[in-house]
Amino acid sequence: MPPKGVKTFRLRGVPLRWSTGDVRSFLEDHYRSAAPIVKSLAPEIDAKFSTATVTFGNAASSGSTRILLPKPPSDRPSRDQYITLDDDFYGVTTLFALPPEDYKVGVVAISGLGGHAFGSFKERYENYMWLRDALLFDLTRDDTDRPMARVMIYGYKSAVA
Repeated sequence: MPPKGVKTFRLRGVPLRWSTGDVRSFLEDHYRSAAPIVKSLAPEIDAKFSTATVTFGNAASSGSTRILLPKPPSDRPSRDQYITLDDDFYGVTTLFALPPEDYKVGVVAISGLGGHAFGSFKERYENYMWLRDALLFDLTRDDTDRPMARVMIYGYKSAVA
């Protein structure tokens, strides 16, 4: 079951060069009345794209949507690239990543049977998700007090009979 209350979406396939402001502008262009709030933006484990978690001020649709990215100006033909907006969080979702020199620990959280990868770790009816919003401040280096963990969640389709 998806989480109740405030709905959080995952945006996959975000170009690495984009900031949270770029993500917000892109979503505002495609969902004009949605008022997107970008809560996290982190490179995926393969370092080819980033993934964001996003909430919307106004209700956004459920399910999965693919949005074509604009092509960069070039004379060379290129493959179409898409950003995918979904609410199921299946597979690995990176919530927080560090520069390689700060990375010391990897955390992968997996929900229980019938749980939702994001909603299982989220405060009910709120937008606070402790793995995304707090854990990185608790896992810090003793010598610098800087975060040292990459935080990820893993979602899978399951049901309890």
